[in-house]
Amino acid sequence: MIQESLFYGKILLFGEYGVIEDSMGLSVPYAQYKGEFMFPESYHPKQQSSNDSLKAYSFYLRELIDGDELIFDFDIDTFSMDIENGIMFDSTIPQGFGVGSSGALVAAIYDKYARVKIDKDSVSNDGILELKKIFSQMENYF
Repeated sequence: MIQESLFYGKILLFGEYGVIEDSMGLSVPYAQYKGEFMFPESYHPKQQSSNDSLKAYSFYLRELIDGDELIFDFDIDTFSMDIENGIMFDSTIPQGFGVGSSGALVAAIYDKYARVKIDKDSVSNDGILELKKIFSQMENYF
């Protein structure tokens, strides 16, 4: 197993419809649900499914890169190699319920494979807007 950061689900406290209309909302991390990358020692169906999903997602990112559309510098070769070596996203975040499963996944991918990251410890308003664009493009797959 590799040591990774944890990525949490979220609860949207207010602004659900505002966010849809490109306005603001307020969300907080929900620590009961979380996910992290890992290399399992053996595969169970859930783990294989996660790896297969990452492989399909890597094709989406590769298309963006090949079309010169990806808006940040991404290490697709290392991501693809890790997928071939069996990496999976081990997550307890339910999918399809709006608690942040895709958001946690794209944040984890950005954190691990972006070549130049926006510093999360001293992010500015411009940095937040840039992250919003990056994560929006990454989540567009879902």
